[in-house]
Amino acid sequence: MRSTKMKDKRIAYIGLILIAFIIQINLGFRIFSAAPDLMLVTLIFICVRMDAVFGLYAGFFTGLLYYFSAGFGFGALVLAGSAAGFLASNPGKMLSRKSSITALVSVVWITLVTNCILYLFSPRDFCDFLLLTGVQLVLNTAAALLILFVLFLFGGKGKSFYLN
Repeated sequence: MRSTKMKDKRIAYIGLILIAFIIQINLGFRIFSAAPDLMLVTLIFICVRMDAVFGLYAGFFTGLLYYFSAGFGFGALVLAGSAAGFLASNPGKMLSRKSSITALVSVVWITLVTNCILYLFSPRDFCDFLLLTGVQLVLNTAAALLILFVLFLFGGKGKSFYLN
């Protein structure tokens, strides 16, 4: 019985990543040619609560979606997505999986790690990399705060921020 419920939850989480993908490709908001990475933020919020195997699979799937939208950089995008899913599914021993602060902190450092991986495969001017990464850190953190606010509104008092 429990495995069926877990399987349904995983399918719902993949559906959330697809919804984030659709919103991401239709989003026209950019600052200094950087946009909030809604798929990465969604992946982190999901994988913080799941195991490492699901994190790798969900990250790989997210990397494939990035590739299909960009059309180039298959290896770098899949590696960055897989690393993000794995890192998000293994929070440090000091961080609780049920805390919303864990997801918020993970958004910040995993955005930095993902951008560094992409920079290694596609080097460009280091100042541009720093500017784009800084702007994307701010935008992803703002998106994560917005998601936390919406989850808090619909979660009610005493309920978890996440799907149980």
